[in-house]
Amino acid sequence: MIPILRYLWESRGEADVSLTKTLSDKLQISPLVAALLQQRGVEDVDQGRQYLACRLAAMPDPLLLAGMEVAVTRLSQAVQAGERIAVHGDYDVLCYNP
Repeated sequence: MIPILRYLWESRGEADVSLTKTLSDKLQISPLVAALLQQRGVEDVDQGRQYLACRLAAMPDPLLLAGMEVAVTRLSQAVQAGERIAVHGDYDVLCYNP
């Protein structure tokens, strides 16, 4: 049995209809995704392309994350000692877009 959705998504405001159509047409995405891009601050097709491309070089330095140096040190020790490593994470992480 599938649980009933308990959350209601709320929009941050109305998307610009003209920009929604332009993004949808030029980027070949649905109007819904185009509207969501606007909610993420995308204001033109080039920004939309950049947002969707998600280039590794555009990501911030991962060592800026709290606790990352400690984690890297521990993982290095585990690799050197031949320990087994389990990695857990979720899949909802998007590219960093300030």
